[in-house]
Amino acid sequence: MAFMFTALIPSSTGNTHTLPPVVAQLEQFPDINSLIKHSAERGALPDAVLLVVDQGEQAVAACHCLSEAALLERLPLVVIGPDDNAARLAALDAGAWDYLSPPRDGVEARLQRWLQPKIGASTGAGKAEDVERLSRLIEAQARIVSTKLDLESLMQLVVDEVQTLTGADGAVVELAEGDEMVYRSANGDAAGSIGVRLKIQSSLSGLCVRLGEVLKCDDSELDPRVDRAASRRVGLRSMVCTPLRHSGEVVGVLKIIGRQPHAFDALDLKSLTIMGDIVASALYHEAVLEERRALLSDKEAALSQLNRSNERLRSLISSAPIAMCARDEAGRIILWNAAAERLLGYEAADVEGLSETFMPPEDEPAFKQLIESQQVGLPTEPLRTRMKKQDGATVDVSITAAPFPELDGQSGSINLILDIGEQLRLDMERKQLRSRLEQQVADRTASLEETTQKLETIFEQTGVGLALVGTDGRWLQVNQRLCDIVGYPKEELLELTFQNITHEDDLEIDLAQATKLFAGEITSYSMDKRYIRKDGSVVWISLTGSLHRDSNGQIIEAIAAIQDISERKRAQDAEHLFHRALLPPLTA
Repeated sequence: MAFMFTALIPSSTGNTHTLPPVVAQLEQFPDINSLIKHSAERGALPDAVLLVVDQGEQAVAACHCLSEAALLERLPLVVIGPDDNAARLAALDAGAWDYLSPPRDGVEARLQRWLQPKIGASTGAGKAEDVERLSRLIEAQARIVSTKLDLESLMQLVVDEVQTLTGADGAVVELAEGDEMVYRSANGDAAGSIGVRLKIQSSLSGLCVRLGEVLKCDDSELDPRVDRAASRRVGLRSMVCTPLRHSGEVVGVLKIIGRQPHAFDALDLKSLTIMGDIVASALYHEAVLEERRALLSDKEAALSQLNRSNERLRSLISSAPIAMCARDEAGRIILWNAAAERLLGYEAADVEGLSETFMPPEDEPAFKQLIESQQVGLPTEPLRTRMKKQDGATVDVSITAAPFPELDGQSGSINLILDIGEQLRLDMERKQLRSRLEQQVADRTASLEETTQKLETIFEQTGVGLALVGTDGRWLQVNQRLCDIVGYPKEELLELTFQNITHEDDLEIDLAQATKLFAGEITSYSMDKRYIRKDGSVVWISLTGSLHRDSNGQIIEAIAAIQDISERKRAQDAEHLFHRALLPPLTA
């Protein structure tokens, strides 16, 4: 079998420190014997053999030929062949030093880079390259420092700059999270690996973090620190990792990768190290800020969900254990609950209809701004102030505002007034923003959870049957009193509809009224009707149904109040029978 061999023979004349175009340095031979004969005449073997093939199998056969001639270990064989990963792996397994595929691998540039150390250190041209690289490094640093980007954008800018500076096939920022290294940003050949997690104990990046020093892999086929099989799968042959430090702690690595062995030189290591030092602090601070934003966002989302749940129970505000004050659009007090009376000492009859805020004059503009912001849907923060009590003393409070769609026919806002005397003294000792925000959210969440729990207790313990009913008649929520009236356990009742237990003689009238209610034609209705209990007995009840709408005015369910009037009905029947018994004599 004939092959086209190209020997990379060192120049014997002229300036060996100047690297001319690669093709100009190559001599071609038709077969192995010609190559060996020429080498014998010259008295030296070439530095390497460049083999150009059309099929991957030819590279494997050539490796076998060189091996039989005892030349394979002495002559590095570089193959230029088709872009076929199977052929690439087969050639490498057979002993090839490298396998290049134009145009993907940039053969000319790769050979230039590989030949550079073979012909000596650079002189004037190399120094010029050093100056140019330093200039580009300074420009990259200026771009990074001048930008105000979020964490992901900042890391992407870093890897893009590093890849440009070093000519790598890919660059990666990996951050340490627990016992794993996480690909947070990547480009080039590593672009599809964002989010990949590797164990610190089993990766070169993890070793870099543990040792806190720059690590270089010149050839993944020979380096025992690298997973050879994994490197082959992604076509990786060389890499460099530099630690990212902040305040003495290694928080991650900046890594460059190459498809070819020996892809990176000392200048690349120097550039990578400097870039790592430049960005490490910025990455760490941005990561901490991102974590704080995520924590606050999660807590605000939980608080918002809790507020929406409380909308169903706003009809019980008057008996809530937290001080609440409802105001109309003009700022006049229209509701002052018992908890507010206990906190400030003013009776509801004395303050309803007033616009008094009971706070220092200097805080009234902030309170007005709080109300106006919530009315137009802007985000608001609780107002901390001191309120004057009826006995002349003052109390430290936190006031929050939320829109109240309708109360006694009037729109306005509901204010929650929390006694924060002790909390305020604790908050004053905490100067950092994160601590203040977490304490504030925690206190608000705890208070609202307590409110929800107590209001749910009131819902359950009232002497009247209460229920939330869906537009299809399903029982959505029922209290124990209703279960006692109809004789069903709560779990079974929630599987039924009100139609299932309504007496057939009353169902038509009840459905007609419910249809009008859910259509918005009426706002409420009342009627006496009969339910069929689980044991088959009949119970007379008095039903009052009203609508429950969401914040957009959409009907979502009905509120049903149900009283057992069986005793009243029996008394009425007895009275009727009594009058009927008396009627004949009286008529006579």
